[in-house]
Amino acid sequence: MNEFYAGYNIHALPCGNTGAQMGGWFRKEISTPADLKGVKMRIGGFGGAVIAKLGVVPQQIAGGDIYPALERAPSMRSNGPAPTTI
Repeated sequence: MNEFYAGYNIHALPCGNTGAQMGGWFRKEISTPADLKGVKMRIGGFGGAVIAKLGVVPQQIAGGDIYPALERAPSMRSNGPAPTTI
């Protein structure tokens, strides 16, 4: 791959990224970006700042607290091992 990137003066360094995991399980259908307004999502850092621009409410929740949070809050969403929406 770096042979291809060399023509663009880029060198790739694999860092163990698990790929795109921004899907999730929602209590209601998400059809448009407007549907994300007010949804609480367990996502922090830069990803949280980006998704907040769509109206999502970023949450910092420990892994063990995800299931109880989903039971308490119908507006929350969850997904796999990466960012989790609550």
